[in-house]
Amino acid sequence: MHKKRNSIIIGIVLVFVVLSASMYQFFRYDTYDVEATFERNDEDGTKYDTFDSNLIKYSSDGAFYTKEDGSLIWNVSYEYANPTLKKTKDYVLIYDERGRGLELMDKEGVVLTLEMNMSIRRAAISNTGVIAILMEENHISYLQLYASDGKKIAEGVIYPQNSGFPVSIALSSDGKLLMVSEIDISEKKISSRVVFYNFGRVGQNESDNIVASYLYEDETIPDVCFMKDDTPIAYSGETIHIFSKSEKPKESKEIKYESKIRSIENDGSNFVVITENDNPEDSNAYLLEVFNKSGHRIGKRSFDYSYDSVSILPGSQIVIIDGNKINFYSRIGVNSFSGEMESNVYAVLSRGNGSYTVIENNKSSRIRLR
Repeated sequence: MHKKRNSIIIGIVLVFVVLSASMYQFFRYDTYDVEATFERNDEDGTKYDTFDSNLIKYSSDGAFYTKEDGSLIWNVSYEYANPTLKKTKDYVLIYDERGRGLELMDKEGVVLTLEMNMSIRRAAISNTGVIAILMEENHISYLQLYASDGKKIAEGVIYPQNSGFPVSIALSSDGKLLMVSEIDISEKKISSRVVFYNFGRVGQNESDNIVASYLYEDETIPDVCFMKDDTPIAYSGETIHIFSKSEKPKESKEIKYESKIRSIENDGSNFVVITENDNPEDSNAYLLEVFNKSGHRIGKRSFDYSYDSVSILPGSQIVIIDGNKINFYSRIGVNSFSGEMESNVYAVLSRGNGSYTVIENNKSSRIRLR
């Protein structure tokens, strides 16, 4: 009897949790309170990102990892012309695109510093700290993989006459599967190829560790990624290609658009696509759609304002920034908040429970929606 009663109670609690999570997607906030303000004196060109609920500020002179109030956790100095940041749950990678330097950090500080002997085109990081580096010299591309201790794991050469020019790379969570997008402009036509390299046991018996390769004619694929569950995704200007999460990935779904894709963002669980709105019955200029990692659409919303950036906060809450204006959308497309700050907004960080840190000109503001 007690077991049955406990099962009923657990079932009621689970239903309540599910209903609460569903209702949250329909919440609408009208205004916000400013709970605290912190001054900032960052140099022009500083970029911002989040890492383990704290803030990373990085520029051409170095990176600072700070708490909300600006107190320093760690910093790293470098001189990069074009610093580019990649991150996972436990690591932050900053490299100099078209330069030669690279820094790997975790929550405690610098883990690894590398100075390459060729120009870095792209770099990627896995949850295990494995780094993939795509380099170029004399129009020939070179791929190298390193462990977080600096030990070289693998390397290879990509000749443009064989498959094209690599433009984007991504690593699976364990660092064993490398996804590469290549563009070929030979014979006066454009095509793209998505290639999967497996550096684990399965790929040892394959030529050059290549376990899968897919050709897409008349398509340019400038970006590839792995979702949190290692589902591979490739993005072109009109099509999203979703692959199976396996040692030898196979294409499982395509999402095609007639209108131009303007922005794509993902948080590892869902991805957001913003396109020009081609619905003749809707006068709004843009269409926002939210998909889960399998490619099923879970929400959409049209809107009619320009925007500077799109990001996804924990819980797949979407933030669109337009100057000093902020719009929040739930993952099912509900516009949960629209508001204005005193100055231009560069980034919004989630603190949970309706509280956010907003990075503005020369200050950070902690706000709470209500």
